[in-house]
Amino acid sequence: LMMSSRPLIVNCALVGAALALMLTFLALDAAAQDVSCDPCIERKDIRIRCITHGAKSSAFWQRVKAAADQAGLDMNVNLQYDLYEGDEFTDFERMAEDIRSVATSANPPHALVVTVPTDEVAVAVSEVVQAGVPVFGLNSGDRVAQDAGVLGFVAMDENLAGAEAGKGILDAANARGQTISRAIYTNHAVGNSALEERARGFNSALSGVPLEEMIIGNLADDVAIVNQVSSALEGCPYDAMLILGATEALLDPILEANCPDMLLGVIDANGAVYAAIVTGKVAVGISQQEYLQGALPIVMAATYVATGQLLVPPADSETGIYRSGPKVITNDNVPSDTQTICELESYPTCPNELSSDGVNPSECACYDRSSIRIGGVVHGVTTDGSWDTVFVAAEQAARDMGVELDFDRFEPESSQAILYERMSNRIRTLCVSGIDGLFVSIPSDALLESIQYCQSLNIPVVSINAGGVFAQSLLIRSTLAHHIGQIEYNAGVLAGQELVKGFIGRAFCVTYEPGNVAFSDRCIGLEQATKRNVLASYGGGIVVPADNAAQFKQIVEGTVESFLQEFGQTTDTWEAVALLLTGQAVVEPAMMIKEDHPQVTIGTFDVSDSVYEGLDSGDLAFGTSQQ
Repeated sequence: LMMSSRPLIVNCALVGAALALMLTFLALDAAAQDVSCDPCIERKDIRIRCITHGAKSSAFWQRVKAAADQAGLDMNVNLQYDLYEGDEFTDFERMAEDIRSVATSANPPHALVVTVPTDEVAVAVSEVVQAGVPVFGLNSGDRVAQDAGVLGFVAMDENLAGAEAGKGILDAANARGQTISRAIYTNHAVGNSALEERARGFNSALSGVPLEEMIIGNLADDVAIVNQVSSALEGCPYDAMLILGATEALLDPILEANCPDMLLGVIDANGAVYAAIVTGKVAVGISQQEYLQGALPIVMAATYVATGQLLVPPADSETGIYRSGPKVITNDNVPSDTQTICELESYPTCPNELSSDGVNPSECACYDRSSIRIGGVVHGVTTDGSWDTVFVAAEQAARDMGVELDFDRFEPESSQAILYERMSNRIRTLCVSGIDGLFVSIPSDALLESIQYCQSLNIPVVSINAGGVFAQSLLIRSTLAHHIGQIEYNAGVLAGQELVKGFIGRAFCVTYEPGNVAFSDRCIGLEQATKRNVLASYGGGIVVPADNAAQFKQIVEGTVESFLQEFGQTTDTWEAVALLLTGQAVVEPAMMIKEDHPQVTIGTFDVSDSVYEGLDSGDLAFGTSQQ
């Protein structure tokens, strides 16, 4: 929510962001960071440092680093990311000092990306944040990251991962007619909070089953690991076992112990795990989709440094993380051989033809992103300035990712029904033409049929902005990849509370897109806010044209004056009147109302130059950003 002073929002072309391999843009919110747009943002000068508890020899962390490196190239920033030698990755005291030294150096990075595996690392991160360095996170430490001040964190829900692994083992036991009476799990990094959460989740799923821990020593000592595993599994005393991680070092020794009746689950699944799932040697694998963990925090950090803007943490996440997993792998959804190879090679993007280790040639053919075509269809017409940034950001994101963007803007129509019909036709046309992905706004259920048609063609769809309720139903059915937008009802409540704060009178919701579910939800939110103020009441919605100032003024004045006359008040003063505009497209005609009735209180959704001018002059009480 932005108050009457000018908010710190970059008022020029924003940096777009990429989500996985499919292009969309991230709608981002203002944060307290000043940035310069004169004449443009030089992202090549942005320095980002990445410090994680990963070893150079770990194939898992090589994949994470490869994804981060590619994201750095995509965002055109200067990324420095070095993995630890040998078993240095378990020296968390050193890691904490590395984080401190980077932040307190003579030339600290513009942003830091870290894992937070232990409390001592969390303390170091907190100190860095207090020193003024923006910090983003991945993989380990989501439960302490928010308290430490981390701005955005991409990780698997570790507890859920352990629970899903346990559930998969139980399902396999039921299918075999087996009973689990004794189980064990491996721990290769004692003190790592992520592994502790996985173990807790596993324990909760196997409720009541005695559970033991096998602490692994030096992962680099293959002989010692084989001896330890063979000794622990001699005589096959366990009915179930879960590998918490370090799959490359532990899977083969455990399989070679030859306990065919022991049901095995593996967190951090890889190609060897997929093959073992097919042969029945592994009951369930858990992927945390480490590519996303490597790439997305770099995109977040680069975008924040360049624009000062942040995503709001997901409302359904207890720890505020953006979940990359768990993704449960069974024999029903094992990836193809090609997909497996490319996943293990971190999906190399042309001209890069190297494996994720950065040295050997990749067995996965590099992907030429210029062959990717993304379509976009939204209800933001040419006269609605709040959509200008969306179109500019999407174009920038397409350039960053090197993909083709097919994203045209509609002219205003005489009715919303006609606009929605044109949107539906455009969606179908794009999908029939062979686009590789689609992003849409869903202001009305009139669009659902065309969206579902595209999904029937196996075209991934992301929804943005309007239609969270419709998107949720599609997400539940697993037919929509993501929805990016604000919760419109909550936004209406917050804006309404600001509008009627210290106010005595009636509040009206002024909307220019009847039938747009987002606008309807905003008005419902305003109505709820008035119920929380005993001195305020809700006057209902006022439907106005989006592009006719004279009609706007006539309709609003007629509605308000009828209300004043009904309560025996003079129509000369509007002190008891508040107007909430559902979008900034009608700010200019609303300023005509303000000029004739200076006592009226007016707030608006969305921001634009005209909104900023109204905030500066005091004619507008506030504007809101959709993030």
